[in-house]
Amino acid sequence: MQPIDSRFALPPGQRGLVISTPARQQENGSWRIGKYLDPQNLRCALLFWDRLAWPSPHVMTQMNEEESTTVDYLESSGVLVRPGYPGAVRVQPEPRPFSGPQGSGIYSDLATEGLRQRVNALGGRIPEKNGLPSPLLGIAIRHLLTYMEADAVEPGAWALANDVSSMLEGTAESDTTARGLLVSLFNCIPIPEVSVPLAEILKFKCRRYDELIALRTEIEQLYLRAQGDTDLALRSAKERIDRACADAIKVAREAHFPFRLSGIKAGFALPVGTIIGEALIGGWMDKPFAMPTTEALLVGAFSTLALAWDIVPRVVQPSNMPYRYITGLHSEML
Repeated sequence: MQPIDSRFALPPGQRGLVISTPARQQENGSWRIGKYLDPQNLRCALLFWDRLAWPSPHVMTQMNEEESTTVDYLESSGVLVRPGYPGAVRVQPEPRPFSGPQGSGIYSDLATEGLRQRVNALGGRIPEKNGLPSPLLGIAIRHLLTYMEADAVEPGAWALANDVSSMLEGTAESDTTARGLLVSLFNCIPIPEVSVPLAEILKFKCRRYDELIALRTEIEQLYLRAQGDTDLALRSAKERIDRACADAIKVAREAHFPFRLSGIKAGFALPVGTIIGEALIGGWMDKPFAMPTTEALLVGAFSTLALAWDIVPRVVQPSNMPYRYITGLHSEML
C-alpha cells in the first residue's frame, strides 16, 4: 500500500473539502467534462472550509493561464492540496485517445485499474461494470480516493464537494450502499460572485472567520442534536442554523464585493443500527420548514430547511460529521 499524503492533516477544529472537476450528462446521453475548477463552487469552498484537496487530472491536458494562476496561488497560500497518483496513469501498449472541452490526451484502462486497486486497499470497492466512459470513471474514482485517503488521516474532518463520485452509486451492487441523512438549506447561504478575486475572499474570511464557520458548525451539529429524539431538539437545531445563516448574510453585506444567495445540502452517513427519533419520521422528513430570521433580511425571497433520507456508499465511514456537501446557486443578489 502506498503511503497516505500527510498534507491531509488539519489543525484541531478545521475542516477540509475535496473538490472535483465538474461533469454533466447531456440530453443525448454523452458526458461533458467542464472546466478544471468551477469558479462559483470554488468561491463557496474557500469561504466556508479551511483547506481544499483537488486530485490531479487523469487526462493530460493543458490548463489555460487563468486556471494555472489560480491553482498556483491557492497552493502557495497553503489552501489547496493536489494529491497525485503517478503510479496509476502509465499507459498500456494500446492507449486510447480522449477528446474533451479542455483538449485531448491519452487515456488507458490501466489507469482506472490502478485507481481501483488503491480504493480496494483502503477498504472500498468500485464495481467492475458501470455505465461511465473510462475518462469520467477515472475522475470519479480519483475524487472518491482522495476523500478516502484524507478521511484516513483526519476521520470526520474532510467531506466531498458537489460529489462527482456519486456517479459511481448508480452502478454499485446492492450491498454497497447504506442509509444516510440529507440536510437541505435553500436560499440562505451567501456566496461571492465569480468576479470577486480569490485573495479578497481569503482576507474577508480571515476577518469574519467566526461568523462564517459558525454556519458550518451548526450544520454539522444538527445530526447530534437530532438524536435528542424530541421535536424540541430539532426545532432548536433549526433555529440555530437560521440564526447562523442570518449572521453570515449580515457580514457578507459588510463586504465591499457582491454576493449571491445559494443553497447547500449536507449528507451524513449513519452508523449501522442508528435510530433517529420519531420526530424525524413523523413531522420533519421531506417537508420544507421556513427560516424566519434569515427571510427577514431578504426581500421577497424564501429560505427553508428540509430533511430527507439519503443513500450512502459503503466506502464512506459512518461519522457524526457530514461526508458530502452539494451547493446550488440561485439568482438573487444580496
